[in-house]
Amino acid sequence: MEKEENEALPFLDILIIRTNEGLKTKVHRKSTHTDQYLHFLSHHPRSLMRGILCGMVDRAVSLCSPKFLQSELNYIRTTFSKNGYPQAFIDKVIQRRLNRRDSSEYENLNIPRLVLPYFVGLGEKILGLGRILVFKVFFKSSSSLRSILRKDKTKVPINKKTGLVYMVKCACSAAYISETSGTLEQRLNEHMKCLKWYNNAKYALQNGAPMTTRGRPLKLNPQVAMEKALQASAVAEHIALCNNSFQAKTLCYESNLRLRKINEALYIRYNTTFNRDLAEDVSMILANLIDTTNCCSFP
Repeated sequence: MEKEENEALPFLDILIIRTNEGLKTKVHRKSTHTDQYLHFLSHHPRSLMRGILCGMVDRAVSLCSPKFLQSELNYIRTTFSKNGYPQAFIDKVIQRRLNRRDSSEYENLNIPRLVLPYFVGLGEKILGLGRILVFKVFFKSSSSLRSILRKDKTKVPINKKTGLVYMVKCACSAAYISETSGTLEQRLNEHMKCLKWYNNAKYALQNGAPMTTRGRPLKLNPQVAMEKALQASAVAEHIALCNNSFQAKTLCYESNLRLRKINEALYIRYNTTFNRDLAEDVSMILANLIDTTNCCSFP
């Protein structure tokens, strides 16, 4: 438990100071703090370094009383200078954060966005093109030597991987494409439950009594149950009407829902399927790229 010393009490990253004018606050750092941050000469995009510095300045503005703000900003200047940051770069970021405009005026700008791995030199050129052609560029970390060489992570079996786009292909050559956040096995079981629901309702309609199986008895009228079962799954509807064998396979893995939806839409648009809709709209940039490469089409 922290105790007040010299009229000051630390709480998380705030130091609360008792003065004649009332309570004042400033940034608190433990004695073990090293002041080491990402070095300016390291292989990372300038935007990442700028972001670290922006975070430090924003923290100073939000935590420091006006009395201590300037001393905290001077501390930031000194610290980042020791980490190789040019003084002009530091001062520019600080002034920009202190005089920043409300970001809400940019929220509704509908401009293209690219997420790319960062490479020194090439990344800066793409950023320049973005300013000219009006598109935003965001950089992601590329694979490190550690991530490539390390073998201590437990590999997830293929049939247990989640977040994927899959295809169900019937023996009649008809295909269904969709996405799921679960595994392929889980999604197929959901389709099969709908098919079983349909078959049980069909049996009850034809024989005047439900099938003698474990589980709850049918509560709906068999005709209504059949319709609801087919509405719940396009795969169940096709198999019930076609009565052929089918195979399922994974087309790609993608943990991000938005990207997975885009992958699903591209595969649906460029293949003949019995899907009930075309999924999400796809930007013309992606559509033109797919038309050129033909990478989402199946023979």
